[in-house]
Parts: sequence; structure tokens; C-alpha cells
Amino acid sequence: MITVGIDPGSRRIGYGVVRKKGASLSLLHIGTLEIFSQQEEDALVILYDKLSRLFSRHRPDIVAVEKLYLTKNRKTAIEVAQARGIVLLVAKKAGARIMEYTPTVVKSSFTGDGRCDKKAMRILAEKMFPERAGEIQSSLDDAVDALALAVVASLQSSLDSGR
Repeated sequence: MITVGIDPGSRRIGYGVVRKKGASLSLLHIGTLEIFSQQEEDALVILYDKLSRLFSRHRPDIVAVEKLYLTKNRKTAIEVAQARGIVLLVAKKAGARIMEYTPTVVKSSFTGDGRCDKKAMRILAEKMFPERAGEIQSSLDDAVDALALAVVASLQSSLDSGR
């Protein structure tokens, strides 16, 4: 089972791709999609194209997305909501099951502490995937958050299905 975690942002989208086979969980890919465009409409098209390629390459069974949280900056909230909409659209078109989590639930499920910092998330990710620790260490926080989303969704899906 392939799970892609997505941490949507206005101009940078983090992603993590994991494969669960039996009791084994392996990291396939971690990174960010950078969106360089001054025009909102163009940025959304670029995001759609990049996500479509990512999902086409990995063919996810599950796409885990961070739920939108309230922010005081309305412009940022709107841009993130638009990016989230593109993520949900591409995931649905890819035939993936969509699972959504709040940041607190991801942190709590991943580390046991819903209020942990980014450093704690990164350290645990490096311990989970020691063969890829260098790659995780050099990844942006958005990508590490997305990896945590993928891990949580993958494990939750296994619990849901009794595997």
C-alpha cells in the first residue's frame, strides 16, 4: 500500500511517500514542490501539474492531507485552502482514499506529543528510517511534516482494515 502525505502551503508543498508491506514501512520519497508564479491562477495550474506527475509516478492508495487550521492572515489562509483544494482534486482523480488530519493529531500520533516541535518530528522520522536519515535531515520542515502525515495515515489505515 502506497501512502502520500501532503503538507499544503501557498508556494511550497511538502510531500512524503511511504510503502507499507505487511508490518514493514519504507520511505520511498520525500521532498517539496516549489511553486514559482506571481499569478494565483498560474500557481494553481503548476501545482495541479506537479501533483499529477507525483501521483502518476507513485500511484498512491491513500493521500493524507493536513487539515486547514485558522490563521490570522486571511490571504495566507485563502492561498493554502486553494492549494488544499487542488490536492484533494488530484487525489480524487487518482482514485486514492483521502485521509485528513489536524497538525495536533499528526504530532500526537507520530511522536506521542501533540505539542512537540519540528525538531522532535525530524528526529523521530530519522529514527524510523535510519537508512534515509541524511535525506530527512536535509529536507525542509514541510516535507518532514508530510512524511509524518503519510506514516500516520498508513498505520491508521492498517488498523482500520485490521491488517
